[in-house]
Order: sequence, then structure tokens, then C-alpha cells
Amino acid sequence: MRLISARRIAQLFFFLLFLWFCLVSTLGERLWQLRGWPVNWFLQLDPLVGAGVLLATRTLYRGLLWGVVTIVLTLFLGRFFCGWVCPMGTLQQ
Repeated sequence: MRLISARRIAQLFFFLLFLWFCLVSTLGERLWQLRGWPVNWFLQLDPLVGAGVLLATRTLYRGLLWGVVTIVLTLFLGRFFCGWVCPMGTLQQ
């Protein structure tokens, strides 16, 4: 599989996941509705959000360490978050 095909599959997956998280987060908290999904996971993947939280609160939360994973993958794959995961990057392409 070529890298471009793998990236497009990843973009489709993460875009559909983003849409699912948007749907789940707007349904509410009643018993018959969907809840308990990690809708803030996209924010935890973004290293700039982690840097902003660190500067604002002087605390680095465990969930924001996912940004380190994003930085490491960026070193190997280049533009990992913007080109592979971010829904805005998917829509721009």
C-alpha cells in the first residue's frame, strides 16, 4: 500500500471518528442516549493544546501526553496531526 493511500484511509477514519464524537457530545446525558465516549481525545492529540495548558496552568495532565506521541510520529511521518488526524486538514485536501 502506498503512503498516500494509507494517509487517505487514516483521514477518512479520523474524520468519521470526529463526526461520531460530535454527534455523541450533542446528544445529552439521558439514559437512552450515547455517552461515555472520549470526545476530548482529539484535543489531547494536539501538542499545541498541551503547550497552552502547560503555560496557562503550569500543569501537564496525563491525557495531554498524547501530544508527545504526535510529535514523535511527526518526526517519522511528517505533518502527522495536520495531514493524517486533523479533520480540518482532511477537509482542506
